[in-house]
Amino acid sequence: MTTGSAQGRRTAAKITLAGYATAPGRGRRQTPPTGRGVASWSHDDVIDRMVEALRWLRRYAPRAMGRGMVSSRVSRAFLADEAAHAEAGWGLIERADGPEPDREIELPPTPRQISGHERALTWLTLYVPDPELRRVLAIWLGCKAHKRDFRRALEARGIPRASAYRYRDRALTMIAGVLSRSDEPKTIPR
Repeated sequence: MTTGSAQGRRTAAKITLAGYATAPGRGRRQTPPTGRGVASWSHDDVIDRMVEALRWLRRYAPRAMGRGMVSSRVSRAFLADEAAHAEAGWGLIERADGPEPDREIELPPTPRQISGHERALTWLTLYVPDPELRRVLAIWLGCKAHKRDFRRALEARGIPRASAYRYRDRALTMIAGVLSRSDEPKTIPR
């Protein structure tokens, strides 16, 4: 990328060790190269998908493990109907007046969404080789997904906060770099 003149050498883009072009005279990265026309992934894109996958896991994993089935069988034994109320001398079942409040209906995830969440849960182990980076990013994602205090989690484990944020950013950069070169969609279609 160098030319014969001094002016050409100064204005030509430099290639860093990671292979990304930097703007002339500046150390800022431009957009990393993308594979097969796929848009590049940012830290925020990776965070959104991984936090969504963790929340999905927390919401639906107990059902997949069968705990929901056990509790529904047990609770059916204690459901009382109008005849049971009358037999026990309680009278009629009282019902609240008026229509039920409007509730948003939550659709269960589709198989495509489940596969997308499962893939997102594996990114940490597949794309981040350093165990310390994986550990810090896992702690941070868990705190973000379940609304816990990251600072307290770091103090409990004896990790300096400044180092933790550097490790987190480095791990997110690794994951975003791999995903930018892959065919992984940023959002999971229904």
